[in-house]
Amino acid sequence: MSSTLHDYTDVEPLVVREIKPVLSPIGREILGFIGPSNRDKNCIVCQQKRWPDEDGSQEFYRKLGGYSFNECDLNAIRDARVTRIVIHEIDNNRVLEFDLSQYLNGLDGGHLHGRQKLGVPVDDALFEWTEGEATILTASSR
Repeated sequence: MSSTLHDYTDVEPLVVREIKPVLSPIGREILGFIGPSNRDKNCIVCQQKRWPDEDGSQEFYRKLGGYSFNECDLNAIRDARVTRIVIHEIDNNRVLEFDLSQYLNGLDGGHLHGRQKLGVPVDDALFEWTEGEATILTASSR
């Protein structure tokens, strides 16, 4: 069995309980589900796909090396009193934990539909977990 960075840290793996959805103010699609975590922080869990679909679309922004959100969506996340963004890569069995401030001060991800996108490389995640290490208690409305 190989060692990982978590073998050398005292950080307890993430546990978050999804309670309610946060909707994008633009398209009204669900950005993710918010709820409390074992970090004494409110989290939003956003399910993302790391790898391209059959049609070639993907949510991972290759040029940036991470994921991005537009400013309107980040404001909605902040207004929901979220302090941590959790990216659950559903096709990669990986859970990435970021502080909201990393995205609010993120890298320029270009514009989409006239809105500035801000992103953070996955290498800058505060913590990275496998699905087996992290616990996401999903919302009943998912």
